[in-house]
Amino acid sequence: MIIQNLNWLAVVVSALAYFALGAIWFGPVFGKMWMKGHGITPPTEEEKKNMNMGMIFGMSFLKTVVMVVLTSYIVMIINYNGNMMTALKIGVVLGGISSFPTGINYLFLKKPFSIWVLDGGYHACGVIITSIIMSVWR
Repeated sequence: MIIQNLNWLAVVVSALAYFALGAIWFGPVFGKMWMKGHGITPPTEEEKKNMNMGMIFGMSFLKTVVMVVLTSYIVMIINYNGNMMTALKIGVVLGGISSFPTGINYLFLKKPFSIWVLDGGYHACGVIITSIIMSVWR
């Protein structure tokens, strides 16, 4: 079974890299643009007290781990030899698959194209990073 053959240390490192990318992407790099595009205002001190950030970040990380495991499964099947260029191609294809459904949703939500590029671009980059790590770290 392929799941038993996963490099679980590489899975954890990939998930941490994907999660760290989000902290940078939605923080100092695109944070203000993201909030403006989604119509979000910074929370007040009172709202911060009522937010369960531990649960939000915990569930986000858990879902990131699942995304990494699914990506790793495909990488193991397609890129058996761990070729870097194949890893990049897999990452680009899976990144597109992960970002285009968001784009469809954003059409109906009447979100700006730039926000789809921002949100979809994050997941595409995260999947590319995962694909490369999982391909070269066997």
